[in-house]
Amino acid sequence: MELLKTLGIEENHLLEETEKIEHTISENTLQCFTNFIEFLKANKDVKKRLSEYISSKK
Repeated sequence: MELLKTLGIEENHLLEETEKIEHTISENTLQCFTNFIEFLKANKDVKKRLSEYISSKK
């Protein structure tokens, strides 16, 4: 869910979208998502820039 939230998925769609993903992706892909989220947490400047970029597209 953290990845989708970071990518700007609307709050009211998060649970449904997370459930869809959980039942279709491989463990390897899930680990890649986890690694990406951990990277963003360790690099707050990158997460902030990503958030700003996504907001500018709306």
